[in-house]
Amino acid sequence: LLFISKLSIQLIGIQRLRSKSSKPEEILQALFHKLKSQLNINKKILLRLSSKVTTPLMFGYFKPVILLPFSLVTQLDHKQLEAVLLHELAHIKRDDYLWNLVQSVMETLLFFNPAVWGVSAIIRKEREYACDDLVIGVYQEPKTYAETLLILSYYRIGLNPKTLAISGNNKSSLFNRIKRITMKENTPIRKTRSVIVLLSAILLSLSLFTVYGQKNNSSKH
Repeated sequence: LLFISKLSIQLIGIQRLRSKSSKPEEILQALFHKLKSQLNINKKILLRLSSKVTTPLMFGYFKPVILLPFSLVTQLDHKQLEAVLLHELAHIKRDDYLWNLVQSVMETLLFFNPAVWGVSAIIRKEREYACDDLVIGVYQEPKTYAETLLILSYYRIGLNPKTLAISGNNKSSLFNRIKRITMKENTPIRKTRSVIVLLSAILLSLSLFTVYGQKNNSSKH
């Protein structure tokens, strides 16, 4: 009940961010639509500015929203904004929000299994790597992209884990991403690979739960 309540509160908070956002200028909108076409994304996506967030993030599956901080937009140049938008669009192209939500539900239901939390951390890391690869494939400027990640890290505080943010979840993961980008160690990450790992963890947890339940029934008899 505690984990379900926490997840519900977080999802409600995400929707409030959308209601308190505003439209960006036409120049930024034009850049956004150009990059959206470049990635062949036909889904309707809202681009909004908000003073309630400190780093770019996206949420929503049927009606996805990308939120950019007011303060950050003025600090980034044209190429850096391109990198930011491409990363968030990459999450949408890969349907990452949906998979992230499924993953959060599994964490809630199987909170008692440390293996689930360990696998979830790996999946989130691989998800960011996959988006980095997609951005670099289109962007073709690894050094500038790495510099953008570093700039964003200074703005990141108190993120909601049920959103997808470009700057990652902690300092070590950000360092690994920058190292991976600058040293050109990019290898394509398949979404199916993450799904298989998650399903394996779920099946393992259910098996352990079944065995535990059978032992309890046997002891009662």
